[in-house]
Amino acid sequence: MKIRFFGKTGCLECLRAYVIISQFDISCEYIDVDDQDENIQKFCDHHAVDQLPHLQFLNNNNEIVIEHIGSIDEEQFYKYIVEILIK
Repeated sequence: MKIRFFGKTGCLECLRAYVIISQFDISCEYIDVDDQDENIQKFCDHHAVDQLPHLQFLNNNNEIVIEHIGSIDEEQFYKYIVEILIK
């Protein structure tokens, strides 16, 4: 399992999500939506990143199995982890 995390510096909800994610030993790919690289902007557009934080929980085949958009708390994050592990 891996998490793709779209966020940006200065976003308090992104910081909160980062703190929650960092409590778990899960691989995390951080995508800075403020990066001006054209490829990153296309990647964000492809994944319809319009609200932050934007989390994608990926299985071992890099397929999105759960997507969460907006603020998240520890309880919801933990539920996602359990749901993925049970599958």
